[in-house]
Amino acid sequence: MESILMLVVNYVSLEIKIIAVKHSLIGMESLNQSAARFDVSRSTLQNMKCLARKVYAIGLENITTPMRSSAKR
Repeated sequence: MESILMLVVNYVSLEIKIIAVKHSLIGMESLNQSAARFDVSRSTLQNMKCLARKVYAIGLENITTPMRSSAKR
């Protein structure tokens, strides 16, 4: 039972951090404000924000790059 509780706590903690990073990314508030409001480490949010930008950039690159056809022989 204790392990289920820890999973829930970790999940909620991660969700809070994701929301805080989203607020910063869309310009609702600064990273410092998000960290203070959600009571999380600013450095953790900064790392998550950098990762989110990299994932977003990779996603856009994959979407905008035309797929090469393997049918050409």
